[in-house]
Amino acid sequence: MQADWRKASGTQYIETKAISNWIVICSNENRKLVERFTTTMMTMARKKGMTFANPPIVMAYNGPRGWPELFESCIRGNVEFIM
Repeated sequence: MQADWRKASGTQYIETKAISNWIVICSNENRKLVERFTTTMMTMARKKGMTFANPPIVMAYNGPRGWPELFESCIRGNVEFIM
């Protein structure tokens, strides 16, 4: 399934807040796909009046057992948004 973002791309939201401290978590095998998705999402968000800084992409190497540690480090770093 593929999303068609063109239909809603002309609509701007009333009030937005810049997201400057966010992070993307993915597996190593999906890194390229996640990078393309993130770039597309940020491009389309700008058209809606939303601003996202470039996020670091963090590899989830330890599988599900490593997630609690990863989320805890995000909380300590005051991350605004996790994808």
